Amino acid sequence: MDHVFAISLQAQVEKYGAYIGIAAFFGLAVLTVLYFAQAREVKRLREWAGREPERVQEAAAARAQQVSGVAAAPAPASANFMPP
Repeated sequence: MDHVFAISLQAQVEKYGAYIGIAAFFGLAVLTVLYFAQAREVKRLREWAGREPERVQEAAAARAQQVSGVAAAPAPASANFMPP
């Protein structure tokens, strides 16, 4: 019984083996493209994360400028007044 199953399985491998090989080749090609795309994104994210201290300093400077600008020039009281 095992020999009959092995013979029938061998026929299926010979019949569909080439198709499976071609599909595997295209699958590896897609995985290769995805691998290099991921490597590019990781590189970009590492560069972006490396600039974190500079962004924090810029944000702090912008907040300080906004706070000092608001305190130096208060809005006039009549600007929000609407007559009845």
